[in-house]
Amino acid sequence: VTCEYIMDHGACVPIRVHTVVVSLQHSEKIGLDELRKAVMEKVIKEVIPARYLDERTVFHVNPCGLFIIGGPQ
Repeated sequence: VTCEYIMDHGACVPIRVHTVVVSLQHSEKIGLDELRKAVMEKVIKEVIPARYLDERTVFHVNPCGLFIIGGPQ
């Protein structure tokens, strides 16, 4: 998670989330679109307060595609 901050009387105060990146291994039984939607609803929106997410926030959920086989082998 990358946040944007402002300085307020010497304190670094978060004002918004710029980018969220989540990569996770998953079952081959779930499609990429379904996985991305579930992660957005059940993880990202549950963990990050809505006041920090806006129309400019960039989300990358499994940006390289399917991640069915992890390592090491």
